[in-house]
Amino acid sequence: FSNALWIAAVQDPPPANGAYLSRLVTRKRAPERRSWKGGVMALPVLYTFRRCPYAIRGRVAMYLCGVNCEVREVVLRDKPAELLAVSPKGTVPVLQLPDGTVVDESLDVIKHAFSCDPGAAAPAVPVDREVREDALALIRDVDANFAKLLKFYKYHYQNPERSQAEYRADIEAQFLTRFEAMLSSNDGTLFPSSSQGLGIADIAIIPLVRQFAHVDKDWFFSSEYARTIAWLQRVCDAQWFDDVVMLKRPQWKAGDAPVQYLPVERE
Repeated sequence: FSNALWIAAVQDPPPANGAYLSRLVTRKRAPERRSWKGGVMALPVLYTFRRCPYAIRGRVAMYLCGVNCEVREVVLRDKPAELLAVSPKGTVPVLQLPDGTVVDESLDVIKHAFSCDPGAAAPAVPVDREVREDALALIRDVDANFAKLLKFYKYHYQNPERSQAEYRADIEAQFLTRFEAMLSSNDGTLFPSSSQGLGIADIAIIPLVRQFAHVDKDWFFSSEYARTIAWLQRVCDAQWFDDVVMLKRPQWKAGDAPVQYLPVERE
């Protein structure tokens, strides 16, 4: 990966018309492992919201890549001024690096995690750090279209022109059958990986599939999509997912003592 530039091509959440805006983000390689403040190594700051699938994808990537940070749990109806000061659009995740660089798109957070030196810690799950253009295209499709159908499926009572089962059938036809075929062809990941490591598409899409599965768990986990279920469970049933990624943290307030994301033994 380039140490200088990342080009982001997604917004969180995607705009209603499906348009995606590209923007340039300046990046330095792994500054959190090299920056010091007052004799103490400075950590990046991650603003996040526990249940947001876009924030979850960033937290999964940072955990698997061994990238520590100061984590700040926000309540979206009560956004702190500090978040809005660094990212006025007010969405999560937002990662502020020690040099002041702001990374406020979820895919850029994943790319940043991929660019960092993993250090000595072994990942809980192998990670394939290649950023493939076809993977980015699939993520854009999921963020624009899967997410839209998921909203209709989840809140079907607000869209009564079709039944919940019909909205689900659209997701099956357009996405679940495709995921199932890709996972079958690639030994459990969406794209080929020599290490069977989770790639950018797996990390980005699993949180949205998790949200879909939670709408009707009985249906999903008894469905025909066995490979998709196993792929989801590989991450979401792991102890580290519950204990770190989805840990319930209190709402952050200015003046609170810093809370590190990674447990001491994982650093």
